[in-house]
Amino acid sequence: MMVGQTALLLVLTLFSYWAGCRLHRRIPHMLMSPVFTSTLIVAGILWLTHTDYQTYRMANEPLTWLLGPAQVAMAVPLFRGWNLLKKHLSSVLSGVCGGTVSGMLTATLMGKILHLSTVTILSLAPKSATTPVAMLTSQAVGGVPELAALFAVLTGILGVVAGPVILRWMGIRNILFKGLALGTAGQMIGAARASKWGDAAAAMGIVGMSVTALLIGLFTPLLIRVFI
Repeated sequence: MMVGQTALLLVLTLFSYWAGCRLHRRIPHMLMSPVFTSTLIVAGILWLTHTDYQTYRMANEPLTWLLGPAQVAMAVPLFRGWNLLKKHLSSVLSGVCGGTVSGMLTATLMGKILHLSTVTILSLAPKSATTPVAMLTSQAVGGVPELAALFAVLTGILGVVAGPVILRWMGIRNILFKGLALGTAGQMIGAARASKWGDAAAAMGIVGMSVTALLIGLFTPLLIRVFI
């Protein structure tokens, strides 16, 4: 692969994400998440230029490497929400553990019922984690990181679309629990949606997102060992 092509594909990724952020500022809708729109931009340009995925992946390996530090950086939002976490520790741990494990079990069992390939199931299992954690976890257990990223984005979007409706239907009014639920089910996209209910809900959303990422990193290998 030529150096010029590598640089162009790397710039394409950065530009697409920048354009997605700009678009989201102008149209602050959940379906306009930069992660989602930038993916569509990249996919469209690759299709128009007949660029195969392997070439694109190799050009963006420097960005893929940054997923490691991004995973470690999950400690920052957890630290910021530490006071809330301590205050509601039992509720947070029981709620997030229940939501995380049931989400992983449901995804794995549905994959088995639908006769999905083992690689697809391994990519689907960590879908509730943030995209960097989902990619790294999937890669560690034998899945496809890029497929895991797609499942994580779709899970986040579905979480913020259906989550508020389900919470209202269940009669849950406490904004802390609502924020925790959206952060657990919809990761960063869910935490961003929870911010519309106030700072406390946003903080709980970030706590839910962070704890979920940690639990998925811990439980996925065990789950795979039992069910795959």
